[in-house]
Amino acid sequence: MSGLGRGLKRDEGDRQRDAQAEDFIHGARQRVNLKPPKKRVYKTYTFSLTEAVSADIDRLSCAPSDFRSSRSDVVKAAIHRLLELPKDQLVDLLRQVK
Repeated sequence: MSGLGRGLKRDEGDRQRDAQAEDFIHGARQRVNLKPPKKRVYKTYTFSLTEAVSADIDRLSCAPSDFRSSRSDVVKAAIHRLLELPKDQLVDLLRQVK
């Protein structure tokens, strides 16, 4: 019964494989921890438009030729510009479309 009291010995190859496995596991943890945060969360809102305004939004969304623009992009751009107006001009414009 030779070898019973001596225990198993690990060779250098086993140690290298263990080190590689640990590096792999550690790297996976780092990649999971480095997951980029989610972008803004958008909510769906419903509002009423006339057919003409809806068609205008569609037409405006097709204006860019080098990127894709959505109806939401058109609305966001319009709001961005409206926020830049002085209050009296904004009120006049809102009065015109009412």
